Amino acid sequence: MRHSHPVSDHFESFFQPTASRSAHARPADYSGDFVHIFFGGVATTLAITGYGVWSLVAGFGAQTLFSLVATYSLARHTLRPRLRGDLKLMLFGMKSLANEITSWSMDNLDRFLVGKLWGVFSLGLYSVAFNLSKAPSGLLISTAQSIAFASAARLHGNPVAVRKGFLVVMAAIALATLPVFVLVAFESETVLYIVYGAKWIKAAPYMTALALSIPLLSMGSITAAILRGTGAAGTELVIMVTSAIVLLGSYLILRDESLVVAVWAVPLAYLVRFLLLVAAIHKRLELRLADLLTAFRGPFVLALTGILVTVLTHDIPQAEVIGMGILPPLAGCLAILVLLASRFNWCLGAPLSDMLREKLSAGRLGSTIAWLERGKH
Repeated sequence: MRHSHPVSDHFESFFQPTASRSAHARPADYSGDFVHIFFGGVATTLAITGYGVWSLVAGFGAQTLFSLVATYSLARHTLRPRLRGDLKLMLFGMKSLANEITSWSMDNLDRFLVGKLWGVFSLGLYSVAFNLSKAPSGLLISTAQSIAFASAARLHGNPVAVRKGFLVVMAAIALATLPVFVLVAFESETVLYIVYGAKWIKAAPYMTALALSIPLLSMGSITAAILRGTGAAGTELVIMVTSAIVLLGSYLILRDESLVVAVWAVPLAYLVRFLLLVAAIHKRLELRLADLLTAFRGPFVLALTGILVTVLTHDIPQAEVIGMGILPPLAGCLAILVLLASRFNWCLGAPLSDMLREKLSAGRLGSTIAWLERGKH
């Protein structure tokens, strides 16, 4: 629903960055969280009273209106188009708008092409896999993006602080997405069977590719937000257009192949986008390659551990019939948690673990972190 309304998304994008870059960043973040609750309240109330699918339409309209009013009230400015003023700021705004449109196009172009080239039946399976893969990460990406952009914009004159913040956020996003979605991709049939039932098992090949795209999408979105926050909106736009062309071109080249093959154009496009964004921010922030590798080291090893334990558990007799086949992926999740607990500091990497220790040392979580670190010795 939300991805089918680009106009309202772009109207909101005018106000939200303004509020985020001003002194009202925290209230803007709170209002962004509250609008989802507002949507649920309106949509649920109308659904109970019998409005059916129109309850979702009305809920989304109310959510958009509330978001526009809330963010505008935090950072008021004229609503009249201004053709005079700071040329650099106007160009930055136009590039930011172009980035938003290109990003929206990438999020929706694949489904348009799937329906056009492979038919409605394939589109239905693809959409189920797409929604199940992306739904858990949607709010995480949106919230982290707004915070990352606002922080990078405020610290624009302090590249050391921006560099440190980028490494911390990148390590956190990689830790939150890479182990989980790699395991989901490996066990896509089991996940679909548990959530939707046996009739949707045919969507498993699509979910494998799409689930692997989520970590790339998440980390790329955060990198793009920080890159734009440092003033490189033009560089971001070139990268976004390039990755959209890769996605479109790959689907057109593979249009005579099965969708099971063509769907891998999605992770390919997001991989290209992520690598180009990392290369751009590596140059802009003068990052060391060793620091980047440290941010990905722990999540990558955790993901491999989860897959290895899952494969080994499949060899246990009757493992695939216990609890609808949940035993192997559950064993993989437990292995990830055990490794994370036993090598906590190493898995998080120095920037993220140092930040947590500094910010939370006085709290219960800080005591837990210290205890986990002592457990290594």
